[in-house]
Amino acid sequence: MKDNHSKLHDFLKSLPWNQVPLGHATREKGHGRDETRRLKAVQVSRPLRLPHAAQAIKVTRRRRDLHSGKIQIEHVYAVTSHDAFSATDAQLARAVREHWHVEAHHHVRDTTLAEDASKIRTGNAPCNGHFP
Repeated sequence: MKDNHSKLHDFLKSLPWNQVPLGHATREKGHGRDETRRLKAVQVSRPLRLPHAAQAIKVTRRRRDLHSGKIQIEHVYAVTSHDAFSATDAQLARAVREHWHVEAHHHVRDTTLAEDASKIRTGNAPCNGHFP
């Protein structure tokens, strides 16, 4: 959940995360950095404007650049329709990680190919340069 949905983002950020036990953690070294991801998930009791939301998720990413030693900490919030019985914390962590792969591909198309700036249209959507 990005902060362009400010009310929902603020609600998720304000949950008592310090009281939620750690659900899953991973650590990887690669691409010149050491990264730790920590996931916490909690049942959503307040109804959100998302009809199937069952849990709120907080992922804390801590990255250390292996060359400079610089540390970055990022908190990411998400909601899922999976309850605690339909997906483990490890499965949720993998789903969040895999979602970034999808977003990364969209970023490449948006920035490198300037897809969002395209004036060529097919129906109601911008054309990405592939024609039938």
